[in-house]
Amino acid sequence: ENGEFIVFDQKEQSTKMISTVLSIRQSINNKTDLNVNAGEVLQYNIQYKNNGNIALKDAIVTLEIDSRVLDFSKLELEKGFYDASKKMITWRASEIPELTNLAPGQEGKINFSIPVLDRIPVENSNDKNFTIVSTAKIDSPSVPTPIGSNKIIASNRMELKLNSRIVLETKGYYKDENLANSGPIPPKLGQETTYTIHWKVINVSNDVANTKVVSYLPSGVKWLGKIYPQEGESIVFNERTNQIEWEIGNLKNGTGIIDPAREVSFQIGVTPQINQVKNALILLNPSALTANDLFTNSEMRFESKEKDNRLPEDQSIEDKFKVAE
Repeated sequence: ENGEFIVFDQKEQSTKMISTVLSIRQSINNKTDLNVNAGEVLQYNIQYKNNGNIALKDAIVTLEIDSRVLDFSKLELEKGFYDASKKMITWRASEIPELTNLAPGQEGKINFSIPVLDRIPVENSNDKNFTIVSTAKIDSPSVPTPIGSNKIIASNRMELKLNSRIVLETKGYYKDENLANSGPIPPKLGQETTYTIHWKVINVSNDVANTKVVSYLPSGVKWLGKIYPQEGESIVFNERTNQIEWEIGNLKNGTGIIDPAREVSFQIGVTPQINQVKNALILLNPSALTANDLFTNSEMRFESKEKDNRLPEDQSIEDKFKVAE
């Protein structure tokens, strides 16, 4: 009224913050915030403590843990019991005697390990962005509970994100379906033999971006400029540095599993010199793939070894013909 605020009624309610007498925290591989990889062994460490001024009896520690990407058959527990139906590990005084009577200021640790599956289950496009969630709790009937309040149970939750697995295969062929090669097999001194190099990329569980593959031709190996497929793939050769760069860009999860893999091939030529006679010829130096995981925001890197002309994947080349003459 007249620019003034008039209060007709007013009520207040206060909420008190009280510290829990029990505390618990968990770390994995000595970290509290991390992304994990397929095949990695996760070392869990649970720390608990009585922060109060009275002893707490018959404490129980539990950990709820569930994920499709964990290998529970290889769960290693020094103590405790895992209930598969509840996806829960429980530690009582029968396994850890200190839990019988947790004195003021007393603390303890629990360790166990479990690996991430080496092969991530990807059956359709919805199988992506996997997480591992674990919630640790500790409680005791001796915890003092204010009248009218909920019972205080210390809890700690962690969520891990699984990085996608991305694989680069480097193969070479003399007999190739798409790019015909020529020259003597085995390679002969002073005569050029051509080969086709294949790069194949598989991406498992998350969408990735900014994907590219980079490698270098050794000096003496010639870039012949023939690429397959001729359209739809961006591959560039720098003749001054001998660098080959394949710009792939975005890759969906399940590429190479539920969808076709991304693949490109190119032709190179090599003419053996006198110092290379009776030696395998290096056709391509190690190749490096880099990408950004859009789920975990991680930078990914995968390397494949150098490729020489022994080419075990090409069944048309006999073993005795795999070195220069």
